[in-house]
Amino acid sequence: MAMLLSYEPILSLKHFMMVVGELETDGEKPRPVYSVLLYAAGGGVDGQLHTYMTSHAALMDGLTGPNWLLMAIEDIEGDFPKIIDFRPEDVYAIGRSLGVPPDALPCLTMFTNPLQSQNTVTLPLKEFFPESADLDEKLTDFFRSLASVIDRHAEAPDEERLMLVSEAILREWPLESEWLKEARDNGERGLRSVEVAGNVAKSLTAVLVLLGALFK
Repeated sequence: MAMLLSYEPILSLKHFMMVVGELETDGEKPRPVYSVLLYAAGGGVDGQLHTYMTSHAALMDGLTGPNWLLMAIEDIEGDFPKIIDFRPEDVYAIGRSLGVPPDALPCLTMFTNPLQSQNTVTLPLKEFFPESADLDEKLTDFFRSLASVIDRHAEAPDEERLMLVSEAILREWPLESEWLKEARDNGERGLRSVEVAGNVAKSLTAVLVLLGALFK
């Protein structure tokens, strides 16, 4: 499954860690790009992201394909905690574990080769989606365009892929994309590169510990 969202996403992070841990021993091919979608309960872009993911889980599952593993911290369809069960400070703590400051939320944090890499790129979504009554079509356009960018660079070397995807977000976005103007106007200011301690897999382990403490 390309996107661990519609089936117990909190446990999906644990499953993701199992997959990461088995990459070296079982020879399982890693995904070219991984990402974590972070948002809080409430209105604005945060609330619209939650609504969009709840109503478009099947679409997103097919859209991400074999090259992109997208994770969320809430359980969209199951019995595990939903985003309303998280306090804002809980979401901020999860973000900090991944090198994401509070003012970057809501955001999409991307990384490659989590066992080896310390590098992440965060896309603060408020920089690209101004407050509006309905972001449904723009979010669909955004996720379609990002999936296409990732597919185009899926075969790039590990050490170059994240940089190439980041540059493509600013320079290779489809000309017909509704999101293109926002990306070009705000992209240089919006994209944030962070080097986490250890490697990204260790940061995800810290997220699992935090989730376990919140919902034991």
